Amino acid sequence: MDKIINVNNITLHYLDRPGGEPTLILLHGLTANAHAFDGIVQAGLSPRFRTLSVDLRGRGQSDKPASGYSLADHAGDILGLMETTRASSGPCWWATPSAGCSRSSWPPITRSGWTVSC
Repeated sequence: MDKIINVNNITLHYLDRPGGEPTLILLHGLTANAHAFDGIVQAGLSPRFRTLSVDLRGRGQSDKPASGYSLADHAGDILGLMETTRASSGPCWWATPSAGCSRSSWPPITRSGWTVSC
């Protein structure tokens, strides 16, 4: 389901697909958008898991501010997404095809994560 939230002074678009725990937060690579994971979600991630696939700032249907693209800005956006969607209240994993979003780069939000080769 397409959804919009306001976090960190911008509007973020994301896809919220129902399922069980843990919630999987899917973070696309540099030139992609929230639909980058549609294939694997449809192949069985949902309904087995709840998936949140976000258009990161500057991509897809999310706002494209003139500045504010640091890892800290992105982490703030994802923290806001987690709080708004209540993903922070239970088990949560995240996946990304980008080494730039490695687990060690996002310590404020890291519980568990992995890098997916797409």
